[in-house]
Amino acid sequence: MLLDSVAPSPWWLFLSYSLISGLGLAMIFCPAATLLYGRLEGWQLPVAVGLASAGGGAGTIAVNSAMEVLLKLGWRSTQQILAGAYAVLLIPCCLVLRCLLKSEGTSQTNPKQPMGCDVKALLRPFLELKFMLFSVCVLLYIATSMIPFTHLVFYARDALDYENAAGLISVAGLGSILGRISSGVLATVIPASWIFAALVLLQGGVFFWLPFCETWQLTAFSMIYGVSSGVRVALLTLVVAELFGAQRVQALYCLLGLPMGLGLVAGPPLAGLVFDLTGSYQAAFLGSGAAMVALLPLLALLFRRDQRHVGSGERDDQSVADKSVGSPKSPLAELNFQSDSEGPQENSLA
Repeated sequence: MLLDSVAPSPWWLFLSYSLISGLGLAMIFCPAATLLYGRLEGWQLPVAVGLASAGGGAGTIAVNSAMEVLLKLGWRSTQQILAGAYAVLLIPCCLVLRCLLKSEGTSQTNPKQPMGCDVKALLRPFLELKFMLFSVCVLLYIATSMIPFTHLVFYARDALDYENAAGLISVAGLGSILGRISSGVLATVIPASWIFAALVLLQGGVFFWLPFCETWQLTAFSMIYGVSSGVRVALLTLVVAELFGAQRVQALYCLLGLPMGLGLVAGPPLAGLVFDLTGSYQAAFLGSGAAMVALLPLLALLFRRDQRHVGSGERDDQSVADKSVGSPKSPLAELNFQSDSEGPQENSLA
């Protein structure tokens, strides 16, 4: 953010804000999203995941509200103030993490243990049919679901002259908190994959509704969109655990960052291009809803196949999975994904 505040050109912002900040967020978010796996199990895991992820929604509200006030000082000053606030917050976070590592006996590493990564082994899960299909689903879902997050304020302010356009993101942040907490509780009694399929259907429906929203209806859309987006954030790791096993979550969820990133790169810019060509967001929003609904058959096939194999006691695609990253037999998993020296632990979802 300090680099952003002294940007002399848009290309500088592309490097500092998009590239460097994006890499930093990826290195923070992926480990944080999978931190609880291997430490909790049973019904405690989905509840804890939902509660822990709720902080992201609270942060959306806090930062968006702060920026509305700070922008009166200028965007450069706003970036500098936010950078200082994040630096102050980093200190207690590091202290808490250090205490946790000490309590688990993992603060010291074995200097003789080889460190490294086999790129072929790292990417091998993409050879699994089930993981490849799930990656395609995630790519299409992220590409469409992030379009309102990027364009909603501009649509409400410029196309509809809605006075409270900036507040829509805060409403979505509040809905995100509710969605994250409630989905964690629901996942204790309903399979996470079923909830995920339901939220895809819900988001597809509200996307069809968005082009016809006016004034207060935009606020209602933002709340529904925020709830469904929060459910996605909390559920995705649980769905990965349900499909591939809790012992592989840390590895496979990080690999899902590739289709997520591609979806973010493709979806919102494509919607902007449609707006430039047509002068309206209607085609972009309706197309997003259609793409979301089109995902349902693929998700149903994927989840039904997994449930059938679980019911018969089979392990699908293990000929490749046993050699892949995150698998209990993978040397890479032993190097990078064990939190202590006592060996892999068995984890389960409720």
